[in-house]
Amino acid sequence: MQLFKGWPAAPDPARPKSDIRGEIPARAVKFCEPFLAANSAGWLLYPPVEFCLEWTGAEVLLNFSDVEETILLDRVFIPDFNEYWLRNVEPINAEVMPPFLEAFPERGVVQIWSGFFVVTDPGISTWVRSPVNRTNSSGYSVIEGIVETDWWIGPLFFPVQINKTDYPVKFSKDTPFLQIVPFDRNAAAKAESRDKSLLGLSDLTDDLWARLRENAVRRNTEPPGSYRREARRRARASGASGDGSDHQ
Repeated sequence: MQLFKGWPAAPDPARPKSDIRGEIPARAVKFCEPFLAANSAGWLLYPPVEFCLEWTGAEVLLNFSDVEETILLDRVFIPDFNEYWLRNVEPINAEVMPPFLEAFPERGVVQIWSGFFVVTDPGISTWVRSPVNRTNSSGYSVIEGIVETDWWIGPLFFPVQINKTDYPVKFSKDTPFLQIVPFDRNAAAKAESRDKSLLGLSDLTDDLWARLRENAVRRNTEPPGSYRREARRRARASGASGDGSDHQ
């Protein structure tokens, strides 16, 4: 995954910490490997500028942190972005300049440009979502999507649904508003093409029963964290670190 910064003042993407910077209980950090693995997937993106949105129920109002006036949101660019873009791109690319915010016809829906362009390898898409397992503002929700960024080369946009009327929703440059995760489209397609028959207990093979018993014994007799220990043992055996705590 390649990330191209479109606005120089945007915070750099960050590899997410598996412990969400201490926002989760110590027991989860110590024992719950699936939780930690999800937390540390992909990259965190932060707002390229600080701004505030407020939905009146009929229209969306916008305030930039360093601009005094309130703007009735239609289609807005980052302040001073036009000059920066024209100075740094070839004339043929002038019309490619992305808007920062755009009010959608749907009530309370706003499209936001992340400030980045994303390119992935063939067959790899980008899953665009809210930061995993992090406490988010109750004032809005990220509408998730999977973008085929191996061929669709463009600004990484995402929509948000504002959930409350007459409630200022603030976006700060020190708080991530997005997590992007590479998604293997080819593997997903192969999984979809497999037999989807719904099976019962009688269809479990001897091998699967043996693995079920093994995992049950591990879960019922070993100290908490047996899944984590086994997952990391397998990761070491395959040459991968398997340690979510290694992420920055």
